[in-house]
Amino acid sequence: MHRSSSYFALVASCFIVSFTAPIAAQPLPLGVTQHAQVEGITEYRLPNGLKVLLFPDDSKPLATVSVTYRVGSKHENYGETGMAHLLEHLLFKGTPSLPNFAQTMQQRGMQWNGTTYFDRTNYYETFSATDDNLRWALSMEADRMVNSFIAKKDLDSEMTVVRNELERGENNPSRVLSQRMMSAAFDWHNYAKSTIGAVSDLENVDIARLQAFYKTYYQPDNAVLTVAGRFDRAATLAMISDIFGKLAKPTRALPSLYTREPTQDGERRVTVRRTGDAPQLAMQYHVPAASHPDAAALSVLVNVLATEPTGRIYKALNEPGLAASSYAWMNSLAERGVFNVGVGLEAKHDIAKAETALMGAVQGASQFTTEELKRAQQEWEADFSQVLQRPQELAVALSESIGHGDWRLLFVLREAVKQVSLADLSRVAKTYLKTDNRTVGQFLPTPAPDRAVIPLAPNAGQIADAAKFSAARATGERFDPTPTALEARTQRSILTSGMALSLLTKQNRGDGVQLRIKLRWGSTAAVNAAQLHRAAAWVAPMLQEGSIGQSKQALGDTLAQLQSKMTVSSGPLGAEIALESTQANLPAVLALLAPVIKQPQFDAAAFERLRSAALANLAAKAGKPETAAAERIASHTNAALKLTSTDWRYSRSNAQQEADLKALKVSDIRAAYTHFWTSKAALISAVGTLPAGLPTLLERTIGNWSASPQAASLPY
Repeated sequence: MHRSSSYFALVASCFIVSFTAPIAAQPLPLGVTQHAQVEGITEYRLPNGLKVLLFPDDSKPLATVSVTYRVGSKHENYGETGMAHLLEHLLFKGTPSLPNFAQTMQQRGMQWNGTTYFDRTNYYETFSATDDNLRWALSMEADRMVNSFIAKKDLDSEMTVVRNELERGENNPSRVLSQRMMSAAFDWHNYAKSTIGAVSDLENVDIARLQAFYKTYYQPDNAVLTVAGRFDRAATLAMISDIFGKLAKPTRALPSLYTREPTQDGERRVTVRRTGDAPQLAMQYHVPAASHPDAAALSVLVNVLATEPTGRIYKALNEPGLAASSYAWMNSLAERGVFNVGVGLEAKHDIAKAETALMGAVQGASQFTTEELKRAQQEWEADFSQVLQRPQELAVALSESIGHGDWRLLFVLREAVKQVSLADLSRVAKTYLKTDNRTVGQFLPTPAPDRAVIPLAPNAGQIADAAKFSAARATGERFDPTPTALEARTQRSILTSGMALSLLTKQNRGDGVQLRIKLRWGSTAAVNAAQLHRAAAWVAPMLQEGSIGQSKQALGDTLAQLQSKMTVSSGPLGAEIALESTQANLPAVLALLAPVIKQPQFDAAAFERLRSAALANLAAKAGKPETAAAERIASHTNAALKLTSTDWRYSRSNAQQEADLKALKVSDIRAAYTHFWTSKAALISAVGTLPAGLPTLLERTIGNWSASPQAASLPY
């Protein structure tokens, strides 16, 4: 079957499940309480918060002890990626009373291991079912729960092992692709990060942080002890109470996790190019948490899609020869999971055709047959029954459910799977297997990947120490801009051309100057009479697109050389020209301004580019709450002031602006320019380290200028 190692931990908590009757009442050790029972598994709790699951099974002469801690890579902070996995390794390095228990386990013939995942970490030993082995295993687990060395020397020695494990993963195309897809699919949640962690974090993590992490999470109130296999229930519970009951209940509060991943808002794509043998194609979809009711139908859907030879993916890709292999599996997690499908390809296969076929098989799967459903349910139940017959596998499966929130979820899911209907299958397929919820990944074997290797950041202080800097710029004077001070410093005059000029000389840093020119279009009556006020706003953008003998690029290049800025804006009542320059360069900038406003090109192609951008902006605003609110206020204002659409003050809706823009022509913009643009009643102000002869420069640039006789005769 095509399933994940955590397949049976897919769970749904909102179903009513019929569990087995309680075992016969028997005396419990002092302080121990009995809780839930499911199919021969009984939960007990110790006063220190430890949960205990006992699952006697005399059919085999073996027993398994497993301890699951509700901590995984999702609990790691910045700079701590891989810490949970590192601790998994370090907890095999011994305690003061058991400095080499790994060797002891080997001598006792025990099979042992530990695993770390996003939501949990677990340790287990399987051994010949003797009281001596059982007591030793329980004592060892209790000891390392709170007394492990977590020493710097062990961290250093184990780093090679962890680094090798990381490198093996990085050389596995499937694992690399899966990790890159998880990173792309999750924006904020720690599920985006590999459990193994980042190399830099592993190599630089401080031992004190590891010790703090251990002391926080490796405590009895954050652990579940499972004993499965051949053992005496009462004697074992007494043994557990005696050994683990000595551990104090922690006084600390466990950190709360509150990061929630937002809804994915569009398809994401990942391409991995590395050395490898064969291409791979995969798709991943966000699905609910393992405790959600839809987990049951989704777990059945896994079988429907991928079972050989009847699965939808197999028939769509393997049978017609579009792929070499195929799979589907669901990575069930405590806070949300991911539904994965994919295919393995050979060099002869067309990856584009495979992608089309895979999308069709997965997202086209909305109608299912009774035969598909029953087959998938039977396969699921058969696999589940096999797990129940193997204490070690059951202990590991229970660890997943413990990480998801409650060990009973494993059995809740089994009962829920029996109740899945055809309607349920169709519903979850339509709900979650959507394009905008999808991350597509491709692994493309590349003999010599062309990498952009980014060097480490250099020492900033050393770089600065070695640098040679320019001479200090002129400093600015201290000036308090109160109304009185401004008035005392401002010089006002009316130029020969009639332009009003206000100058405020002030020593600015770097001899900077700011100059504003305000052009006016006559009286309100004249503006409304012309009915060009909507086109008037487009004159300024077009002026900056280039003039006769001066392209937009040439203008920008020259301004950059002069270390200056020029901005032109226009509207229904006038235009404003803003210049930022220096005392030495302002005359040259004014010389640049003359052709901009006097010799515009009004290029049609330039207008189409500007119009396209403006229409895109209007489309982006359409339907947004702030747009609707602004339009509602504008509508009330129009009504309150009794404005008609011919008044320049009339506010137009987003849709009206779009219609106006689509109807606008270059000739309309040119007409607005010709009708209005004049310096006849200009207002000019300049502040800063002003050049000598500035009034003369302004007269020479724009004095006595109008775009047409009509503009020159505008009433004010």
